[in-house]
Amino acid sequence: MKNETLEQFKKDQKRNQEILKKLLDFVHTGEEYGIQIEESLKDKIRNAIKNVAGQKLKVALVGGFSEGKTSIAAAWIERLDKSMKIDHQESSDAVKIYDIDNEMELVDTPGLFGFKEKEHDSGKIEHYKDITKKYVSEAHLILYALNPSNPIKDSHKDDLNWLFRTLNLLSRTIFVISRFDEEADIEDEQDYNKRFKIKKENIQNRLNDLISLSEKEKKA
Repeated sequence: MKNETLEQFKKDQKRNQEILKKLLDFVHTGEEYGIQIEESLKDKIRNAIKNVAGQKLKVALVGGFSEGKTSIAAAWIERLDKSMKIDHQESSDAVKIYDIDNEMELVDTPGLFGFKEKEHDSGKIEHYKDITKKYVSEAHLILYALNPSNPIKDSHKDDLNWLFRTLNLLSRTIFVISRFDEEADIEDEQDYNKRFKIKKENIQNRLNDLISLSEKEKKA
């Protein structure tokens, strides 16, 4: 899964570089015809080419404190890295950044929802939101970890609207049900598929209830 995503990212990266280079060539052609082009504009295009070339795939992990975000990430990148300190004690308010093979940056954001249910200090809640906003806004992809028994609660409504409407991040988000083996027999394919379908429909319905999905979003 990780390799496929990374491959697509590199293709997009190469395409973006080519587009920017064509833009710079277009600007140079304009100069040859006597069109005045500000040097600052050319510098911006050159810097954009450098930035695109040096970019890593940025993946942000979002979810509650105990939703197994880091374990999901380890499974997604198809390796178990001891440096990731995978456990169920994800209670730190510090952002953890993992560099994967110098190609991908994995950012574990604070467990916003679990924190909000425990914390009533609006200042601390805003602090968590600021930390999360910075990193999820920069991410190319978001892995959203869901609790298997109660994936989306009414208490999440404000934060879901903030993430997916205010920040407009729904199109970049992949929802992942953590610890699904607690809900279904993973060795029974029929039972697994049946329960997964039910859970998927439930998640979509809950999202629609709380943030009003468009027809395009429902199909996606």
